[in-house]
Amino acid sequence: MHSHFGLDNNQGLTNYLSGEKSTENLIKSAPGLPRLKIITSGPIPPNPAELLSSNEMKNLIQFLKGRFKHVVIDSPPAISFTDAAILSTLVDGVVLVAMAGRSSIHLMRQFKQRLGNIGARIYGVVLNGIKSGSMEYDYYGNGYYDYYRRSETDETPLMEDTAKQNADD
Repeated sequence: MHSHFGLDNNQGLTNYLSGEKSTENLIKSAPGLPRLKIITSGPIPPNPAELLSSNEMKNLIQFLKGRFKHVVIDSPPAISFTDAAILSTLVDGVVLVAMAGRSSIHLMRQFKQRLGNIGARIYGVVLNGIKSGSMEYDYYGNGYYDYYRRSETDETPLMEDTAKQNADD
């Protein structure tokens, strides 16, 4: 996440959970998106499961829920089930992310089952990496794109540009 937004990752969540208790330097604004706040992961610690299951982590999540309307946690891949399992018990719900053509349906079902066994609430699945040239995408995607496309005579957009609205707020 930090590299996507061009943020420094020398200080982050792991520093906070390891004893640097200031949230002042922890929460960063995304460049160009001042309303989007980010907490980078920080350096890889020797004890990630211990830090994620700590009271400090629970308290931080409660603090963030009280301060922000939405709190989204981008966890490590599900293959490292321990981190994802710990985080799933601290949040309201989980969105599984799968890569088209690469993620095993069997492993996704197994992961869903394991999360269910520990009481995690699964909101849904996001499928990344769909190729735009595939027949399924063209059939499904173009129909929806055409539905929301503005006609040449209509000056009113059918959908509001929420990115622009958020930038204006």
